[in-house]
This record gives sequence, C-alpha cells and structure tokens, in this order.
Amino acid sequence: MTTEKESKPTLATTEHSSGQLGNGIFQLLTSDFTFKKVFGMDNPGNFLLDFLNCALGAYVGIITEIQYLPTELMGIVPAQRGVVFDIYCRNQNDDRFLIEMQRAPQQDFVERTFLNMSRAISNASRKGSNHKIKAFYSLNILDFKLSAFNNDTKVFHACFVKNEDNEILSPKVAFFYINLCNFANWQSGLSERFRNWLFMFTNMHKLTEEDYKRQESYFKKLLDDCRINNLTEVEMREYEKSITESEAVKASLKYVEELAYQRGIAEGEARGEAKGEVNAKFAIASLLLAQGVSLEIITKTTGLTAKEIGIEE
Repeated sequence: MTTEKESKPTLATTEHSSGQLGNGIFQLLTSDFTFKKVFGMDNPGNFLLDFLNCALGAYVGIITEIQYLPTELMGIVPAQRGVVFDIYCRNQNDDRFLIEMQRAPQQDFVERTFLNMSRAISNASRKGSNHKIKAFYSLNILDFKLSAFNNDTKVFHACFVKNEDNEILSPKVAFFYINLCNFANWQSGLSERFRNWLFMFTNMHKLTEEDYKRQESYFKKLLDDCRINNLTEVEMREYEKSITESEAVKASLKYVEELAYQRGIAEGEARGEAKGEVNAKFAIASLLLAQGVSLEIITKTTGLTAKEIGIEE
C-alpha cells in the first residue's frame, strides 16, 4: 500500500496565470509555504543563519547561532496573531530579528514595520529594570516596489535612526528592506553569496535540471529540499494554495486601483485621500473574501481586523 510520503503528487495545472509554478521542478521560494519551510523553525536553521549573515552580517556582525521565538509573545490581537511576523528569532547575543516576506503591496507597509518593531521592543523590555534595550532588527523581503524607494533601483536598503549630520544615534534598532523586483544578477555592491540568495528568491522556480548541475553544493541542497516532486499530497495542496492566495491578492489590488481611478477615489485632494484609502481597503477585503482567500492573508494585506471586515472569530 502506498503511504502519503511515498505518493508522488503532480501539479494540479502545468500552467499558471502568472507563471508562478515555473518549470514544475523547484518551488517558488517567495511563496508563503516554501519561505516558512526553508527558513522556519521546522528547518534546523542552517539556511536562515546563512541568509541572515549574507544580508545583515556587515551591519550586525557574524551570527553563529539562532533560536526561534514564538510570535505569540508579541501581544498582538487575535486577528493578526501568526501573520505579523513570518519569523521571529534571536542570535547568540540575544539580538532580535523580525523577518517578513511580503509578496503583494500593502498600504502603510513601512509604518507597519515600525509598529511591529515597537511591539517587539516593548514586549522584550517589560521584565527589564532599566532603560537599556536589546538590539532589534527588522528584515523585510519585498516582491513589489516600495513607495518610499520608488525612484531608485537599489535592491537593498539599510535604515538606521540618524541625526542631521547623518550620524547613527543607536546601532540597536534598524530596518532593512530587500526589493526583489530591483534585483539583477550583475548588480555591484553585493557579495557573490548574497547575489546567489537573491537569485534563488527570484528564479528558483524557473530553474531546470541543467541549471541545478551548475550550482554549488550548498544551493544544490536548497534546491533538493525544494523539489516539487518531494512534496506529499497535503504539502502540494498547501503550496498551491499559498501561490493562489498571493496571486488573488495582487489581482484584487490591481482591480481596486483601476476601480478607484475610474470612480475618482484617488483624487488629488487631501480631504478625499483618507476616505479613498479606507474605501479601497474594504473593497480589497470584500474581493478577497469572495475569492476564498484566508482571513489571515486578508488582515495582513489590508491592515483591517476581522471585526472591521465583519467577521467574528
């Protein structure tokens, strides 16, 4: 009798609306399912450790070990619990890292990273007897153009609190943003290993077996762990669901933008902008609900709570 682990599921469709299933050999690393599988607490931590050192090592020092922390400690409301941070961990020095993968644009995304950081700092400082805080770093991996950096083509941004002379007031708090849509393999200013990681984020699902043979052993291990034909039937459903949901979010956002323009919601007048933003959020939530997108994804995308959307948990 064939067990679930022995079964060899196939993709439900060989084509996808935006080609996110790629060649059907390797998973899409930016999907929620694969991202958490590769970097989450069910993984021994080797991939996350290596990626953090590539991205942040020059700013926070070399990380030799990590320990995953539960997001439930953040004191957030039930509707947001589990979706505020994809990963929350600390290193050997007890520095804290908030790591999030965001595939679809979200209004006030930068402000939300500030809020998440504030919650994390406040929660970790409650037991302290002085005003010293632990070091906190927010790493945000984005598969869309962040409005704050609309006019530049950099793939990586490091943001510290500075004074008027561009001097860092404290190295203990920083925000890092990776704009995957700006990545090009020829870009300078990135280490070769960091470029390899960014290449995997943007191209892993497109790779062939010939591409696999050209990879170094470390990234061959990553690719082997992300082979689609190694997924069980249950995992396959979760993987396809994570892709479908992110595409539904993007499609709904695009539709709402067009609708907002047609109806004059996005007028240039200050008095109309606030109302337009609120209307757009509820319109997005309504569209996503109609498409069967999970409540967690909807609250994360719109910033609305389940109660505001009209759903009681």
